Amino acid sequence: MKREELGGGFFVYTEGDDTFSGDSLLLADFARVRPGSRALDLCTGCGIIAFLLRRNGAGKVTAADISEAPLKLLAAAAAESGADVDILKADAGGLTPEDIRDFPKNGFPLITANPPYFKEGRSPVRRRNEIRSELTLSPERLFSAAARLLSQDGEFCFCHLESRRDELSEKLESSGLYVRRLRKVRHSPEREPYLFMAACGLSEPASVETDEVTVRGTDGGYSGYYAALTGFGD
Repeated sequence: MKREELGGGFFVYTEGDDTFSGDSLLLADFARVRPGSRALDLCTGCGIIAFLLRRNGAGKVTAADISEAPLKLLAAAAAESGADVDILKADAGGLTPEDIRDFPKNGFPLITANPPYFKEGRSPVRRRNEIRSELTLSPERLFSAAARLLSQDGEFCFCHLESRRDELSEKLESSGLYVRRLRKVRHSPEREPYLFMAACGLSEPASVETDEVTVRGTDGGYSGYYAALTGFGD
């Protein structure tokens, strides 16, 4: 078990496949936290996004995942740090307000999710397929759950492969969610975006706020933006 410092007194534990990638750091930065307000993190894994939301000013965060192993890591980190994180073992796609302790009266003002990216499993190890593929959670079920649990003026923020953005945009609207903000991510300035992050609401906006970030600069090193995200101890 490895301890990863996040700054501000927060940290996560990781072990084996129960770890996190830079996509989670990018998504936590993209999500707009309302100071002191509730948040829900779906597909939480080891809890990296939940802890970063708390570090960034959120009030109590409910962190949900279908797998028991990463939730044990999350629970250990929460207990040691005293972070106000409510842990829920549940299928994100089936969640209803009744499943969540102290569900906010008007829904969550912020919901985040770093979901599985791939339609089919690519590993002979079932556990890895559960984490990385839509074996247990399809986009349709995830989006429907977010729409059920989101407040009328709230945002559902998620990240996914840019190659699937058009497909997922249609599924979002079928679930009653509309993209308000969109951020594309490039590995480097000369390469095409590989990832996107979307902030969605329950009503259609007049326009979509769009920007881009890069992970690495032209010299091959981390961009200033990404270096700041990973420099927790600085």
